[in-house]
Amino acid sequence: MRLQAEDGDEQAAIRAELEARAVAGTLQLDAILALSPAAPSSSEFDFLSALGPVQRQQALRRLLALLRNEEGLHVGDASRLADVSSPNFYRLRQLWRGRAKSGLGFLSGYAGRPTRQPRGVGALGTLGKLAAENSAFELADRSIRGLSKLIQEEQSARIPAYTLDAAARHLRQNARNMPDVLAARYGFRILIDYCAVSLVASGSDGSLKLVEIAWVIEETTQLILAARPVLDVGGCVGQQRATRAARWYIGRCGLDVPGPPAAWIKAVVPDPVSPLDRHHVDRMVSVAGEEHVATTGARRFGRLVTDVIGPILGRIKIIPRATLSENTSAANVRAFGRDILDHQSIRARVAQSVIAHNRPIIDMLRDSRLPLLDAGDRTGTMTSTLNDLLLRKG
Repeated sequence: MRLQAEDGDEQAAIRAELEARAVAGTLQLDAILALSPAAPSSSEFDFLSALGPVQRQQALRRLLALLRNEEGLHVGDASRLADVSSPNFYRLRQLWRGRAKSGLGFLSGYAGRPTRQPRGVGALGTLGKLAAENSAFELADRSIRGLSKLIQEEQSARIPAYTLDAAARHLRQNARNMPDVLAARYGFRILIDYCAVSLVASGSDGSLKLVEIAWVIEETTQLILAARPVLDVGGCVGQQRATRAARWYIGRCGLDVPGPPAAWIKAVVPDPVSPLDRHHVDRMVSVAGEEHVATTGARRFGRLVTDVIGPILGRIKIIPRATLSENTSAANVRAFGRDILDHQSIRARVAQSVIAHNRPIIDMLRDSRLPLLDAGDRTGTMTSTLNDLLLRKG
């Protein structure tokens, strides 16, 4: 039944019906949005397709409660309608008021969280001291292991490895975002990787497997140019598709810089299982150079993406050692990927995590002095370099 808001008692009846549906878990987006002419458009709720039925209803309850609160429903009643505590409802309301900038993904527990300083890093006053004592270019080129060791040497107490690595990544990224480093490096270092993540896919035959993602990343800024779940093809074909998607993304968003195909590439490729796969590997080696392409070794997967982005993207855990294992019973998968998802939901969930990750990076790039090309311009250095990697042009 499609609900339409009208005047008087009819409106009260509609609101009562919606609240009953919230309790029953049968809310529909269009019916909620019909409450208010100032409500967001349905096109802003694409992230709902990434959710399971329970999480989708949770998000819709929160949306209904926020709209009802704007109409005058008391916070206590609105929080009960949203099925959250009053303090959490105030937090939701604050995010709702800032939705023009941050989007609506906060309605869902699976939405990517805003980029922020890693936990524990703020307590390390050493970072400012190290940033002042070393050039930005030197810090930008250091390894995470080297920076972690440097930070620990400045501390009197032992620091957990996770916090150290997060602090090192934070220190290095701040250096890479400095204007001089950005101007010299952006667009000239591309990483191509392949690894498993903490999402479980269901196949048409009922089988389960871990999702593997083909990654393309601009190293200097952490900008994810493509993160394509490989669901219905082999890994090498998936990387070709990710490369094509990355080229399209750069052009559509106007994120490239002028220059010939001179980007430095470092890549990890899956094992080839067909002649077409072999052509992909050979092309990667030919363009990037044999010394920059990892073709063997089970531990090669995911090392590039975890070094730059870290072990988690939003709420998706990156689990390199599970690549090609199809081990859906691993503890880290149970913790982060309890839901078994269809292919459409997997693609949507990954896409929303990438959008949340990229948003502050894109804002920073557009506020910089970089000579970014116009959207649609295919002559830039990253676009040209990625084009060289493709077996099929166009």
